[in-house]
This record gives sequence, structure tokens and C-alpha cells, in this order.
Amino acid sequence: MKNRGRRALLFQALAVILFTLLSVLAVGLGGIWYDVGMWGLVPLAGAVCAWRGVRRGVSAYLAWILPPCCQTAFHWILLGYPPSSPGMPMVCALLALVASAAAQVLNERGNKPPQEKRDRIGGR
Repeated sequence: MKNRGRRALLFQALAVILFTLLSVLAVGLGGIWYDVGMWGLVPLAGAVCAWRGVRRGVSAYLAWILPPCCQTAFHWILLGYPPSSPGMPMVCALLALVASAAAQVLNERGNKPPQEKRDRIGGR
């Protein structure tokens, strides 16, 4: 793996850990902030970072699994128990999976020569 790929994985892990930390700290604020962070911010950060990592050369299989693992592990380290709902890491995994698959498709399209444009009038 190139240096860019390692940096992309490190950035991905740090971004997910940061948003998880902010969401866990929001538990003290009460209300909806914890849920907004764990259901929204962390999965979106994981998806963006997974897409960015795959575009930079990280394996799509490695990029999608890191966000839910970091979210669950760091939540467990900070509070002593896993996230309050198993759906939180599942949403994070789903969004990261979709983003890494989309980035992989874009990478594959970028390596192919452009197709000929067909003339709609001539039927070709």
C-alpha cells in the first residue's frame, strides 16, 4: 500500500474517532445530540472518508470495515459499553460500504478509454 493509502486510512480512523468522541461527550448535554452524532455525523464521516480512501488507492474491502469498527471500539473504550443500539454501527457500515463501492466503480471507469458517442439521428 502506498503512503497515500496509509494516510487515508489514518485520516479515516481519526475522523470517525473524533466524531464518536464528540457524540459521546454530548451524552452529558442530554437530549438528541448523542443520537444525531452517532446516527448521523459518524456514519457520514465514515462514508466520506471511505470514499476518499478508495479514490486514493485503499482497498474497498478495507475502507468500509474501518468506520464501524472504530465507532464501536472507541465508544466501548470511552463509556465502557458498546453503542446504545446495534443499528448505529450497522448504519455506519452500510453508508461506508455504499461509498466505497461507488468510489471503486469510479476508479474502474477512470481506467477505461472513453466510449464513442453515438449519433441519435443516424441510429448508430
